[in-house]
Amino acid sequence: MSSQPFTAFLGPCCKQVIFVFVLAATLCASPEVQAASKHNDKDTKNNQEQPEKAPNDKEDKATGESLDASPNAKAKTSTLTIIVRGGKKPTEQAEVRVTAVSPTSKTGEIRRFTNSKGQIVLSSLEVGTVEILVIAKGWKTNRRQITLKAGNNPLTIDLEPL
Repeated sequence: MSSQPFTAFLGPCCKQVIFVFVLAATLCASPEVQAASKHNDKDTKNNQEQPEKAPNDKEDKATGESLDASPNAKAKTSTLTIIVRGGKKPTEQAEVRVTAVSPTSKTGEIRRFTNSKGQIVLSSLEVGTVEILVIAKGWKTNRRQITLKAGNNPLTIDLEPL
């Protein structure tokens, strides 16, 4: 047997492949990578598709929403789509504050800024009354209360000049 190292018999390409393999194995063994891997495994489990549920008698066949009024029934949620306009044009970067009035929410106040289309979309809101406050530079502050229903709730707010 020769006393030369094992890698002496390999070509340069094979040496690079072995180096990459050893480097990858070393990185995968690091605590940071293992922690990130565990976090990603949890996200993957949470994002797996849910099996399609069988229809039942306590479900609205048109919307699929539960008609069960028991305390264990899933709370109905709503989506609020707000378009803010000033002078009939979309108002970009208007501050929109949404606060639950009834029933009082644990979420507190939600603050968002409108996009280039003057729009924000807030989903998974509790059904009930909310107060909406819109603040935009060069426009009067607009405050109003609306009652959110289950499903989509579109709202257009036209601002008045100062």
